Amino acid sequence: MKIGLACVQTKPQDLSFNLDQVINIMTVSQKHQIDLVLFGEDFLGEQSLSIDAQALFRLKVASTYYDLALGVGFIQEGQKNYIIIDKSGEMIYNHLQQKEFTLNSKSFSLILGNEGFSAEKVDNILIWPILNFSTPKEWFNSELSKYRTHADSLSNESILVNSFIDGVAFGGGFHLKDNQFIVNQPMEQKGLSVLEI
Repeated sequence: MKIGLACVQTKPQDLSFNLDQVINIMTVSQKHQIDLVLFGEDFLGEQSLSIDAQALFRLKVASTYYDLALGVGFIQEGQKNYIIIDKSGEMIYNHLQQKEFTLNSKSFSLILGNEGFSAEKVDNILIWPILNFSTPKEWFNSELSKYRTHADSLSNESILVNSFIDGVAFGGGFHLKDNQFIVNQPMEQKGLSVLEI
């Protein structure tokens, strides 16, 4: 199974731009035959959306068109949420209601942002979307080690992805298995990392 980590720009106050970014990455992901593309925490921005918002419907349609699943974070009526939409356009995971989901015969658990530091160990592959405001230097010197250590304590295999906001958040992500980096996308490197599980 191929997973894409989308470390691309998001604009907190521009939902239209953020939706276009998702669609653009889905186009690239399709060319790489990716099964699931993951975006960071709050990727769709600060605008509060209902679960049946037109913006989310557009992403469901895109999933069927590009034949791939996607995970994206947004604000739902004042609360942080994260959803997984499968390639048939079905919402198979809603963070406010579920703890885990299955895709392509793989079982996943998902923690969102800072809640990861109070989460319990899981038996599934862990997905951890974050919005971290560390500078690249701070990330390299201390934060990366903190997230790596904690991810390793939560699961034998973890996938972390950070949002990218110009001048505020600098992206980055990793795929960690048995405390070894399989993929480590550094901060400030925009684009799509592809990993296999």
